[in-house]
Amino acid sequence: QVRLANFSVEHYDSGKHWIQVANLKEGWNQVVEVQPGNEYWVNKSVRLNVLRYVPDFRVEKDAANGQWKTYSASLAPNNPALQVEVTASPKRMVWLFAKYPELSSHFTGETKNKENHLDLTYQFVPGKVKQFRSKIEIMKDNQVLANGETSVNHPFQYGGYNFFQSGYNPEDPSFSSFQVSKDPGVPVVYAGFVLLPLGLTLSFYGGRNT
Repeated sequence: QVRLANFSVEHYDSGKHWIQVANLKEGWNQVVEVQPGNEYWVNKSVRLNVLRYVPDFRVEKDAANGQWKTYSASLAPNNPALQVEVTASPKRMVWLFAKYPELSSHFTGETKNKENHLDLTYQFVPGKVKQFRSKIEIMKDNQVLANGETSVNHPFQYGGYNFFQSGYNPEDPSFSSFQVSKDPGVPVVYAGFVLLPLGLTLSFYGGRNT
């Protein structure tokens, strides 16, 4: 049996962040590319202060003080979120979620019909994939016999089998696909590689001496 212990995707960059600001009262909307730590003016009337980016948003209750705290469960963009301070009257702090936009109103208690009539939508575009790798475990009777890591062009070998990383599902970070192969005839092929030039050499020099 083969069990997937962990799967990770590496990107060339951290990705791009886009926020669409729509004024429901005045009837305009504008899209702006943002980066955490910077401020942006939208339509000369709304200031966005992008405070924090969390790639894999989670929230839990602190046992010490009973307060809720946010953190990132991993570096993978499984649940990308932005914490943004919006200055438009009134000023407020919001969490924006790329995959689950409905959570924004859940965490801030706001609706689209507030005094400022602003609706914010967050879109995250992941960076180009650089590498994806899997940590796998070889098991028998619920016992781990061996473990290793496989990535593109770097197969994991066990018991004469080669485990190649062949693909993944961008929408499901817990899924990984492999190509498993076993080539018992490889030593014969390598032996052929050695015997071929040896035979040519003997044929060449043997014919020359005759």
